[in-house]
Amino acid sequence: MYSFLCVVMMAGVLLAGCAVGDPNINEAESALEDGNYDAALESVERALEENPENAEAFLTRARIFEAQAEEAETPQERVQLYEQVAEARQQAAELSPDARSQVESQRQFSYIDLMQRGAERFNDAQEAQDPELFRETASFFTSARLIAPDSSDAYTNEAFALLNAGDREEVVPVLERAIETNQDTADVDLYSILSSLYLQFGQEEEALDLLDEAVQFYPQNQEVQELRLNAFTAAGEMDRALDAYREQVEQNPDNAIFRYNYGSLLLNDEQYEEAAEQLERAAELNPDDGSIFFNLGAAYVNQAADRDDQISAVETEVQEEGRELTDEEDARLEELAGERRELIEQAIGPFEQAFDMMDEGDENFGVVCRELYRAYVLVDRTDDAAAIESCFDELEGEQPDMGEPQGQ
Repeated sequence: MYSFLCVVMMAGVLLAGCAVGDPNINEAESALEDGNYDAALESVERALEENPENAEAFLTRARIFEAQAEEAETPQERVQLYEQVAEARQQAAELSPDARSQVESQRQFSYIDLMQRGAERFNDAQEAQDPELFRETASFFTSARLIAPDSSDAYTNEAFALLNAGDREEVVPVLERAIETNQDTADVDLYSILSSLYLQFGQEEEALDLLDEAVQFYPQNQEVQELRLNAFTAAGEMDRALDAYREQVEQNPDNAIFRYNYGSLLLNDEQYEEAAEQLERAAELNPDDGSIFFNLGAAYVNQAADRDDQISAVETEVQEEGRELTDEEDARLEELAGERRELIEQAIGPFEQAFDMMDEGDENFGVVCRELYRAYVLVDRTDDAAAIESCFDELEGEQPDMGEPQGQ
C-alpha cells in the first residue's frame, strides 16, 4: 500500500506529508517488521518532529499500534491501542485528503478482522459460559466500533457480549449508540433490552421515550407493547397510558394488540364497561389469544362485583336505619341481582374460551380454572363446576389477579 502511494507521487500527484525516502519512516518500517515497537514509535516521532503534517508517519504509527493491539494481553490494553489506531488514522486522513482512500481501506480491513475475531471468541465464551471470556469478546467489538464508529453491528455485538458477562450498567450506553447509528432499521430486540434495563434502573421516562419510538417502527410487536405498559405503570402514568392507547386505537381501530392493551388498562383503572367494549373487539380481531378472553371475562365479573357493592350498600343502609325495604328499594335490589347474574353468565363464555385454549402447563391455567369454576357456581351450573372441580381443588388458596394488563 505504501509503495503504491509513492508510485502515485512520482507520477506527479503530490500527497501532503508523504515521506518518500524519509529515513525515519524507513527505520520505523524496519523496526516494525522486527517486532521492535518501541524503536518503531521513536522513529515515527522523529519524523513528526521534522514534519508535523507527515500523513505517512501517522499511518505508520497506526500500523504500529495495531500490531501491538494484536498481541495485547488484556481487553483494556487492546481497546486502548485500537483507540490510538483510530486517532492516528484520522489524523492522517485530515492531513492528506489523497490518503483518505488508504485510510478507509485499512479501516475496513481492521474492522472485518476484529468482527471475525470477536465472533470466534464469542463462541468460545458461550461454550465455557465464562464472564471474563465474554468481556474479552466485548473488547474486540469495542475495538471494531472505535475503528468504524458508524457500525451498528459492532455496538450490537459488544452489547450482547457485555450482557452475557453480566455487566448491565456498561451495556446501556452501548445499546443507545447501537440504536442511534441505525435508528430506522434497529433490531426490535435492541429496543426491548434497552427499555428493560431502563426500567430496572428506575429510568421510566427514558424507557417511555424509547418505547414510544419503538412503537412507531414495530406497532405489532407484543413485547414492545408489554414493556410500554410496564413503563407507564412503573412511572405511575395511568392517565398518560390511557391517552396514548386511546389515540392508538383511534388511529388503528383494527389492531388487536392496541385494543387488548387499552382494554386491559381500562380494566386496571376500574372502567369495566369501557374495558369490555375494547376487549370484545380485540377478541373479534384475534380469536386465538386466550389472554384477551380471560380479561374480557374479568371485565364482566368486575361489573358483577360492582352490582354486589350496590346491593350491599342498600342493605347496609336499611339495616342501619332499622327499617324494612321499601317497594322501590326491593325492586332495585331485584334489578341489581338480575344484572349481576347476567354479567356472570356473560363472563362464562370468554372464560370457557380461555380455558379451552390453555393446558395445565400454562402459567395462567390455574387462575382461569378458578374463575370459571366460581362463575359456574354463582349461576348454579353445578354440573359444569363439578367437571372442572379437580383443577380448582389443586389450586385452593391461590388468588387470581384478573385485571393486570399482560400486553399479549
